[in-house]
Amino acid sequence: MISWLDVYHVVSATVPLYVSMILGYLSAKHLQLFTPEQCAGINKFVAKFCIPLLSFQIISQNNPFKMNPKLILSDILQKLLALVVLTVVVRFWHPTGGRGGRLGWVIIGLSISVFPNTLILGIPILAAIYGDEAASILRQIVVMQSLIWYTILLFLFEINAARAKTSSGSSTEHNTGGNDNEEVNREEEEPKEEEEVAIVRTSLFMASQRSFIACGTKMAVIAMLLKFVLGPALMIASVFIMRLRNNLFKIAILQAALPQGVVPFVFAKEYNLHPEIVSTGVIFGMLIALPTILAYYFVLDI
Repeated sequence: MISWLDVYHVVSATVPLYVSMILGYLSAKHLQLFTPEQCAGINKFVAKFCIPLLSFQIISQNNPFKMNPKLILSDILQKLLALVVLTVVVRFWHPTGGRGGRLGWVIIGLSISVFPNTLILGIPILAAIYGDEAASILRQIVVMQSLIWYTILLFLFEINAARAKTSSGSSTEHNTGGNDNEEVNREEEEPKEEEEVAIVRTSLFMASQRSFIACGTKMAVIAMLLKFVLGPALMIASVFIMRLRNNLFKIAILQAALPQGVVPFVFAKEYNLHPEIVSTGVIFGMLIALPTILAYYFVLDI
């Protein structure tokens, strides 16, 4: 059964992140302590210096010859199941408006549901509960995220952007009485962040929006269902199929129930693909992370 010591470990691992998130939001929204130029400088320092070093540190501690094949296959299977489910759902329904079409909604669904914040939240929280075993397991997940999954996700963003640009160019070419201002002039800087420690960056983006729930209540609820219901459910199916056991079984599911990672938000913001939805997923995921992790931990420990 879950103990008060376990609760303390989880809380102590998450409080610094909550403090960073709240201070970032308040400093930009109400206190106006930083200019936009200063915020950009902070973001660049964290993204280009701190995060690559942190990712390198975690990856360098992982022995690729000792990675658990069943864990890796479970991770791959979860992503494939999510792709199938989201493709089927979007085939019959997708919200109107916005950019990206059906592929764009599939990308956003994947970003929210199966890319947890394993590096920043997962390792300190689960290592506090399960010790070095959890840290070793989660390093393998981080390696897969950093070297494979984020590369594939970025590739999907590029495909979607290319399709949108081609479609925009074709419509402009055939519009004889159209307005030249329809041409898309978005500058694209390829994001190179491996993982985004700057929860502050997301909170600064939220602070720049008129409403705290920038994507609307309905989309916020859908994002939470994708993150905390669909993602863990697909991982549960995957670990059962791969027959994971004991702590490996529990850790694999708990890491899937972690809040959404920030790298997908970086991609969504850079490619202007529903960043308000992804940022809301990050912030609200952080707000309900503690009770969600404890609830999953309690159920798994029964």
